[in-house]
Amino acid sequence: MSRSVAVLLILSFAAAVALAYPGPPVLRFLGWGLGLVAAAVGSGLAGRLIGRGLRRLFGRRRPVIVVDGSNVMHWQDDVPTLGAVEMVLAELSARGFAPHVFFDANVGYKLVGRHVEAADLARALALPRSRIFVAPSRTPADPLLIAHALRIQARIVSNDRFRDWREDFPALGDKGVLVPGRLQAGRVELRME
Repeated sequence: MSRSVAVLLILSFAAAVALAYPGPPVLRFLGWGLGLVAAAVGSGLAGRLIGRGLRRLFGRRRPVIVVDGSNVMHWQDDVPTLGAVEMVLAELSARGFAPHVFFDANVGYKLVGRHVEAADLARALALPRSRIFVAPSRTPADPLLIAHALRIQARIVSNDRFRDWREDFPALGDKGVLVPGRLQAGRVELRME
């Protein structure tokens, strides 16, 4: 039981006892006061619980789209930069997507000359840590991001055609799975079918 619910129950019980007790008026006044506090606490708690439940029932979840960060970071003049990834993420978010971004283990060396963790990239890209993935050392990110995208039925933003992985993941050939794009004159252009 949460602390808020326990406090509400105690206040309600105290108010009920004070109101039912046929004693001096000061105790009845105390009972009314406790009752008002319990009502205020209860309405705030109930409002939060009802709001959370309604959002779960009727709230629209943003569709996930998987971004090949190691590919997208080269879209700006073929020089690796997080700025290119930021621009693409902003465009995808504006279109209503929740992007998940995958990087090869060497992303830090390409960007800043040292290893970086997923948490570092999450902070730099202003995304929750749960949406950034860095492949383990000596493991390509491609099969990880492809498997993730296909498992959750998400599209993949990348100019990579993943030809080396088509045999293992034949669904890559399905229309619309791969979303190529580019940065042109400071604008993101995505070919979404």
